[in-house]
Parts: sequence; C-alpha cells; structure tokens
Amino acid sequence: MTAVNANIASPRLILVAGGAVRQIAEVLGKFGLSRPLVVTDPFMMTSGHVQHCLEPLVAAGIAVTVFSDTVPDPTDTAVETGVAELAKGDYDCLIGFGGGSPSTPRRRWPSWQPVAAKCATTRRRSPRTKRSCR
Repeated sequence: MTAVNANIASPRLILVAGGAVRQIAEVLGKFGLSRPLVVTDPFMMTSGHVQHCLEPLVAAGIAVTVFSDTVPDPTDTAVETGVAELAKGDYDCLIGFGGGSPSTPRRRWPSWQPVAAKCATTRRRSPRTKRSCR
C-alpha cells in the first residue's frame, strides 16, 4: 500500500452574514495579519463592489494591494501571473473578494507558489485541476 501525504489548509474562521465584510479588518487582527493581497475580478473593480472590502481595511490603517487580473476557469498562465504577484509582495494573507474567478486563485496560489516553476495547470471539462510536473 502506498502512503499519500497531503497538506490541507482550511479557514479557521468563516463568517456568513449580511454585511460580514465590514468585519474584515477585525478578522485580520484576530489572526495577526496586516498585509493582505485582495484578489478580485475586473467586474468587481469596475462596478465598485470591491470597495465594500477595501473601505474597512483602509479605515483600520491597513495598506491594501488589489490584484484583479483573474479570468474564469484560470489557465496555467493566469495562475502563474497571480503567483508572480503574490511572490513580489510582502503579503501575509490573501482575501478573495467575489465568487468564481477570484476564489479559484485564492485557493490555488498558496499551493502553487513553491512549485510554480515546475508544474503546469491544464483544464479539463470538469472543474477539477490536474497538475503535472515537467
């Protein structure tokens, strides 16, 4: 029998409520986090919806960087672009704002950072991602 090792990271806190985003700065403070990278999509930027996430952070004196170059069903190139953004900053957390395209990189980038140079992502018809090392 072959042993399989896995590292599974899940949120320690999930807030589900109307207006929960207003508590974002408080939540970061609970975990000692203060340098977020907010991942969103172009629509959330142009519509102004991302401001609901940014305003409480700015009001708390937290410097925020926003990455909005996400695409639906991200390809290896899109993921590598996000990993490069993550690597060039001194971020201590990711905040995915929006559904779909922003939430996929938020979940995948941290696991890709150490192996981004070796592995590629290929999309199949299912929403699952298959990794293969070169």
